[in-house]
Amino acid sequence: MSFKLCSKNLENNNLLLTKSKRSQSALEYMMTYGWAILIIVIVAVILYSMGIFNPSSSVTSTVTGFSNFVVPSAICSPTGYLLITLGNAVGHYVEITNLTAIPSSAPSQTIEPNVTLSPNSQYTFAVPFVCPNFASAHYSVKVELEYIEPNKYLKGPYSSSGSVSGSTAASISFDIWGGSGSANGTAYAISPLTKNVVFNQKIYGYSGGSTAIYVTVSPNGYVYVSNNAAPSPGSSFSAYVSVFSPSGDLVATIPWNISRQIAITPNGEYAYIGSGNGAVSSEINRTAIVSLSNNKIVGMINIHNDPWVVVMSPHGNYVYTLNGIYEPSSYGRWASVISTKTNTVIKNITLPYPYSPYPADIAVSPNGNFVYITEPGNIANVTNVVSKSAGWSIIHNISLPTAILGIATSPTTGYIYVASGGSKSSLVYVINPSTYQIVDTIRGVVASVRHIVITPNGQYAYVGGEGVSVVNLANNQVITNVTVPDNYAWDVAVAPS
Repeated sequence: MSFKLCSKNLENNNLLLTKSKRSQSALEYMMTYGWAILIIVIVAVILYSMGIFNPSSSVTSTVTGFSNFVVPSAICSPTGYLLITLGNAVGHYVEITNLTAIPSSAPSQTIEPNVTLSPNSQYTFAVPFVCPNFASAHYSVKVELEYIEPNKYLKGPYSSSGSVSGSTAASISFDIWGGSGSANGTAYAISPLTKNVVFNQKIYGYSGGSTAIYVTVSPNGYVYVSNNAAPSPGSSFSAYVSVFSPSGDLVATIPWNISRQIAITPNGEYAYIGSGNGAVSSEINRTAIVSLSNNKIVGMINIHNDPWVVVMSPHGNYVYTLNGIYEPSSYGRWASVISTKTNTVIKNITLPYPYSPYPADIAVSPNGNFVYITEPGNIANVTNVVSKSAGWSIIHNISLPTAILGIATSPTTGYIYVASGGSKSSLVYVINPSTYQIVDTIRGVVASVRHIVITPNGQYAYVGGEGVSVVNLANNQVITNVTVPDNYAWDVAVAPS
């Protein structure tokens, strides 16, 4: 009996000893690996809060902060823009004077919109070069804004801030949209990878004139095509700008006489359309302002002497027009600077070679501080460098060896690409914006090049002429030359697809 008791006590002691050892081992395990486990948990919580593990983050953004404002929408577009809609929840008028976007992995970008919001109204702001422009990339952006309350005794300034995070589109490629520039010309879209024409439609002009088509794509993928024709008095023909959906369906037309190049604000709300000399006197030598919500003309800006090239600054604060393609050269050649806040001309830039055939094209540096204007001439072929900080004065002339036309700047490097084309051969000059020196020459592009456009991710250039050349800007080599309808691309634009 005592033996059994003793044995039972021994078993109990062994059990207690085993439990004690297990507890000690667990304690030692926790002491050894507890900090690592804690760190993993903290990192997981942070990543979840940023939207990494959130299935909806691929299609929506997570928004925090923004006192006194509501943010119904915040999207990182595949073109690198942060499109953020701010609603006024202050209860009275506010004017947003400054908005700075601070990405986690890119330099900060500041715009000065000077937009006034009435109570409970909202506005979409577009900040360039903020978002990743490659597939399924996560982003996290801090946004700081300054505003005043203009109708209050204490006007401010006041500040508000918040954060936006999410993921870009799952896939990004670019279709070439072009216009042939021939009579009864064609608007088309081409996949540069397959070289297949995915859209092709005639934009009819009239028998006595041409339809030199300009093409522009809005941030939401809608395509605007001008037909550059003028109806004769009493004719049944109507001049217009055609509006196509991203899939190529004609969804609207905008009546506008001899419509020229089209510039669209980065937030996709307004378009500015140039014009030429035509039969409709109310539209001659003016730039139309169009609300893209209903494709209606809401204003006109008087610009004498044929504003045929119209270009938007990256931040959307200014529109630049080139004037004087068909007017007598004795009228002069100049570029106009339009404030998109007041929709008035705030500066006319006189070009140095008034007797050139015409000023050809405009490009703006990624930071908006410089404007480049090509001017082919009988005396010289130059690219004029205009400085915003110097009151939009010409501070330098880049002389080039051959006649030049189209010009574009890389949104990522700032390098300048100038197209020079002949009937048999063409090339593209690559210019360093810091030294104004030619650092490379791209050969093998299609003949008779006219315009050049660079994809928003800075990887490719599309050069339009007797076809479209696709250029890899990593090594400045032509990847392929694409055949286009009517065998000519007067203008070229790219659209995410």
